[in-house]
Amino acid sequence: MIETLFITLFILLLLLTFYILKLFIENKKQKIRYKSILDSQNNIVLVTTGSQIKAVNQTFLDFFGYQSLEEFKLKYHCICDHFIPEDGYLAKVNNGYSWEQYILLNPDISHLAKINIDNKEYIFKIFVNKIEKIYSLDEIIVTLVDHTKEIKTELELIKQKNIAIEANNIKNQFLANISHELKTPMNAIINLSTLSLETKLDENQYNLLSSINGSAKLLLSIIDDILDITQIEKNELSIENKAFNLIELRDDLNNIFFTHSIKQDLKLIFEFDNDLPKVIVSDKIRLLQVLSNFLSNAFKFTNKGEIKLSVNLLEKADPKKAKIRFSVKDSGIGIDDKNKQQIFEAFTQADSSHNRKYSGSGLGLAISNNIIKQLGTNIELISTLDKGSEFSFVLDLDVFDWDNDLYFSQSSSTTSSYPILDDLNILLVEDNEINQKVAAIILEKSKINVDLAQNGKEAVEIFKANQDKYDLILMDLQMPVLSGYEATIQIREFNKTIPIIALTAASLTENRQKVIDAGMNDHLSKPIDKELLFDTIIKYTNKSKENIDYIQIETSLTNNTLNLQTLEENLANKELATKLLKTFLSQLNGEFSNIIEELLANSKEARFLVHGLKGISGNLGANKLFMICQKIDEKFKNNHFVSPESINALAKELDNVKQELNHIIKEQDVIIDEDITKLSQKELDKLIDSFISNLQSGDLLSQEDQNLLYTNLEKYNLLLAYELEKLKESIEEFEYHIALEILSNLKKD
Repeated sequence: MIETLFITLFILLLLLTFYILKLFIENKKQKIRYKSILDSQNNIVLVTTGSQIKAVNQTFLDFFGYQSLEEFKLKYHCICDHFIPEDGYLAKVNNGYSWEQYILLNPDISHLAKINIDNKEYIFKIFVNKIEKIYSLDEIIVTLVDHTKEIKTELELIKQKNIAIEANNIKNQFLANISHELKTPMNAIINLSTLSLETKLDENQYNLLSSINGSAKLLLSIIDDILDITQIEKNELSIENKAFNLIELRDDLNNIFFTHSIKQDLKLIFEFDNDLPKVIVSDKIRLLQVLSNFLSNAFKFTNKGEIKLSVNLLEKADPKKAKIRFSVKDSGIGIDDKNKQQIFEAFTQADSSHNRKYSGSGLGLAISNNIIKQLGTNIELISTLDKGSEFSFVLDLDVFDWDNDLYFSQSSSTTSSYPILDDLNILLVEDNEINQKVAAIILEKSKINVDLAQNGKEAVEIFKANQDKYDLILMDLQMPVLSGYEATIQIREFNKTIPIIALTAASLTENRQKVIDAGMNDHLSKPIDKELLFDTIIKYTNKSKENIDYIQIETSLTNNTLNLQTLEENLANKELATKLLKTFLSQLNGEFSNIIEELLANSKEARFLVHGLKGISGNLGANKLFMICQKIDEKFKNNHFVSPESINALAKELDNVKQELNHIIKEQDVIIDEDITKLSQKELDKLIDSFISNLQSGDLLSQEDQNLLYTNLEKYNLLLAYELEKLKESIEEFEYHIALEILSNLKKD
């Protein structure tokens, strides 16, 4: 019985031993399998209770440089001992929680740890998962995924993005500032030249001022395009359609490029169809800009031959519509096929090499291409290398007037209209002195009563004290003390109704929006467009255009053969000017009398005569004669043939100059005889005393008194010729001590 029991116990023990052995083997297998799974991970993996690391994978050991976990634990208690404490990264303790607890409590956000190994920083994304409780132990499995490269790249991208944003902000601020700085003098040039065109001018002065005005407007439009880069990139260039005369377009381009044709000895042809409408509706400034870009390129890339601007009527759809083709054709270097598309890209040229012959920004055609697309069409290019190019586009245009007399010459007068608004009182707020004068002159031509405020603070004070007086405020934006924006905000606190119109040199969209946000009613760009200014004033003062009378200001143009006024201003002496003109006439009838014959004979003497006549005619204001001589002189320098047309033009202008000289000299001689009165000796003595007194005090002497003194000294033979000339010269050069000595010696005698 006992034996049986013993055998049974032995068998049970044997089975138990076998079972324990089996469990041990299985556990060993599980551990091997468990470690194999951990070691198969490329990411760092560890199992921890929070207070103690239970297991790690081989990637962990390789990263930290240890052979076993026990070796690691001899030196470190937790992986967090390697954490670098830094904002945005895990620390040992986070908001009072251990790093493992913090991750478990915030599972929906990314957790990053920065670890330093061998003085090298690594960034890991950490994931934590809780393992089912075994043997009353809370274990978690931690995975560290190396994101060092990705996060550093991301951080660098963020850094570069911030730098780009900051640079863009700086660029925008720079553009806003430079826009104001550039447009302020441009405003003065355009408006002062416009106002000058309404004064009495000779033809040469009128043409020069027209050229300045047209070129300044063109420059302004280029400034607008360059400044508003966003508009160019988004193809959102503004287009303002207004009625204008095609003759004006032709004349503006002729004024701008006539000198180019003379200097480069190129024939400039304007070919306008006779049946074209006289007045069309489009954006004149933009058309002028595009055609000017085409012509500028044509002159830049053409060495000989001709340049032709053609404007042709393709179709007259109805009395109010026309299809018109504009083209510029040259006989220049041409463009090869591979560069025909490239030249329309911003900042590119057909020849982009460092040693290219032709310079430029490469913006002209890119801007022109944008403008033409905004006008609803495309630029067509036909070009052959070494033979020339033609740039063209076709526009469907509204027609305002079909009067086809396109070829009348420049009229002898021009007329400007100003609405009579004498019942209006306007407060002009402007800190720039020139802009003040320009705006005031324009407004006062319409009889508007204008008060001036030098800055925004002064404007607020003036308007607050006189609210019932003013019908409208014209407000500059960038001013010292208080800007136009701030002044408007303050005015709107106590007056919501007064129309406030911004005068802005800025063209950026955000500035326009800022104007409206500040409480202004509208904005006008500088330089001031006279018609738009008055239209805006009429609109916001509730005037009816039909009931407004207009002032017509007519400008008469005088002869352009000789610019006597400029000559007299340069010499500050009518008598001396007349003497020089007499000498000039004598030279034309003497040493230059055979210049035409010498040119026809193509003699060596011809080039010396032309060169000499060029210098004299330029100095004396014979501008047409000067330009003809200059063109012929350039041909001599370049060994080019002087055409019969050029010689004929010179002969005709010589006759014109001689006739004008005879007329002016005769007229001036009569004026001198009538104006200069012979004084008695007592009156002359008194005049000399007056001169001595003025010279001693350094006062300026009137030209009229000078002429009176010189004439009487000459008539009484009181000074020798060289002494009289020395007296005149010393007074003109403000060397009053010399003049005093001459007159004092005269008094003693």
